[in-house]
Amino acid sequence: MADSTAIEPGFHAIHANHLEDLRRAVVYICRQNPMPPLQSETFLVQSNGIAQWLKLALAEKRTEDGVEGG
Repeated sequence: MADSTAIEPGFHAIHANHLEDLRRAVVYICRQNPMPPLQSETFLVQSNGIAQWLKLALAEKRTEDGVEGG
């Protein structure tokens, strides 16, 4: 039986009015659907600063209550 929460491979566009909402969505999706080891994932962002901010968010440990900081 296939997992109904699994995300299909391909292009996904996620929209939000606030960067923190986008960050939270990306972190949640990546943690719920991890890639196999040594497989790369590509994110398109508007600047190097946003790319670094997103990398730091993805590298953060989860908090005890599961709530992500902004």
